[in-house]
Amino acid sequence: MSLIVWLIKLLLVLGAVWLSLHVLARFFARYYLIERRPDSVHYARTDDDWLVALHRFEPTKRKPRSLPLILCHGLGGNMRLYDFSDHASLCRSLADAGYDVWALELRGAGDSSKPDWLGNYSYHWDFNDYLRYDIPAAVRYVLKQTRKKKLHWIGHSMGGMLMYAYLQTQGAAQIATATAISSPGNLDQFKGISRLAKVVALLPVIRLARLTQFLAPLFNHSSLIGMITGIRLENMLPGQSALAAANCQSNIPVKLLNQFAQWVEAGEISDHKGGYSYTRNLQVIQTPFLFLASEGDMTALSGSVKFVYDAVSSKDKRYVLFGPGSESTAYGHVDILIGENAPTEVFPVIHEWLDQHI
Repeated sequence: MSLIVWLIKLLLVLGAVWLSLHVLARFFARYYLIERRPDSVHYARTDDDWLVALHRFEPTKRKPRSLPLILCHGLGGNMRLYDFSDHASLCRSLADAGYDVWALELRGAGDSSKPDWLGNYSYHWDFNDYLRYDIPAAVRYVLKQTRKKKLHWIGHSMGGMLMYAYLQTQGAAQIATATAISSPGNLDQFKGISRLAKVVALLPVIRLARLTQFLAPLFNHSSLIGMITGIRLENMLPGQSALAAANCQSNIPVKLLNQFAQWVEAGEISDHKGGYSYTRNLQVIQTPFLFLASEGDMTALSGSVKFVYDAVSSKDKRYVLFGPGSESTAYGHVDILIGENAPTEVFPVIHEWLDQHI
């Protein structure tokens, strides 16, 4: 009887702790909420019946640039990194320059379809589902809406990795130029921590959004916590690290996390069967490509980004490294888009590249 009572007490305590964490996370999510809206939100339906959100920022100039842009977030992210604040918004910066901007949110992120308590969707997806369903649906939708045959692609982290794979397998004819921001070509830097994926293998999802919302106040004061999530505190304006923690994350399916862990162990990025290596076939890519990396990024090491730059066959390509060597800021993985100096150091490089390919 005593054992049963003890177990009941333990469950009650754990339940109370979970409820407290959940309530605090929701409170901080509201307290730090970024309330910014695009000109419109569109939804593209994938071939497997998900809806992926496309946040449109229409060009403010009378004569818009000729081709539209899609911006894609990375692993566990959403479109908020591209429209973070009045100070740092790559979406609005490009729209003000005359571009028709569409910020994509992959399945499960932001305003896109996501699993719910009714069981309409599940967390059973990985990189291949993004590549096979989400990217083609988004590209198809934007081209149809704008009546264009090509578009520009900008991807942060996994958003750039998806383009590495997309250009090799299906979409080269639709992409005028590609830009990869902190998008690694290999994951060797994670060999020491890939085993952590096995610890959570029985879970369906890592609720990253709730976790970072709960920890949000600490992000303004702890450089260690910030660096774990790719934010270098010294590069952020006061108070904005907490805003990033509370607004810029989405949940990660464990299936996707396990796939990344398999890539780490295999030493290359490949399809779900391992039959086609996106790492070993980078030379297939001939699309004009801009690569951005930073010496301060511990998630996408600059050497890993440079590896892709060296491997692709594009005759028109450029590699830009931020950091002390270039007399610019050494950005982390996230603040390269939302840091204090990003609008004056990073955004102009992207503008210049795009302006050369109108």
